[in-house]
Amino acid sequence: MKKCLILLPVLLCAALFLSCGNEADEGKSVYATVNGEEVLYEEIEYFSQRLKADVLTEYAKEYAVSDFADFWDTQFDGKTPSQELEERAFEQAVRSKIILVLMRENGIYDGDISFSALKRRMEEFNSANQASDEQVVGIKTIDTEQFYTYYVSNGELELKNVLGEGILAPDDGELSARRAVEDEEMSDEMVRYTVVCEKYEEYIARLVEEAEIVKY
Repeated sequence: MKKCLILLPVLLCAALFLSCGNEADEGKSVYATVNGEEVLYEEIEYFSQRLKADVLTEYAKEYAVSDFADFWDTQFDGKTPSQELEERAFEQAVRSKIILVLMRENGIYDGDISFSALKRRMEEFNSANQASDEQVVGIKTIDTEQFYTYYVSNGELELKNVLGEGILAPDDGELSARRAVEDEEMSDEMVRYTVVCEKYEEYIARLVEEAEIVKY
């Protein structure tokens, strides 16, 4: 089909007012397990909300969508946008769960890594800051749209450092190969960090591919 660009305001309005059609089964809270760790329907909904605008924008451009009536339940090349959205949300949930497990194993995050536990931590974080008379440096409150990403993204930075000194530590050959294609002014530290980041992404991708996933 002929592709075209849809004006951003139209997309934003549609994203705000259209439902995605992948409602959670209220009678069953566990969507799947990843290496034995539960992924809740609530997590899928969380990532779906974060990815909804991206999916809508891509479909609008790819299939020249201008009528958004029943958009999420309309098939495009054999798949509805709601199915695509759910698949992407689950992929994000699996990746984040694996990263949280690594954070726990490497002493970066202690205790329960469930979605519910992370929300409780968010609430405790917010309550502690609101009750304190001291000036808080940095983020003061975390809302439900950012708390999961906040925990995972910040922990991931430390995880890269830990693994970069351990199983993902680059050897001289890897550093030399990367240096050969980088700007001469890039510091050795940045070259090393770039290699670690590349190895990290490959490592996480492999763990995702090898994960034992059971859907309910």
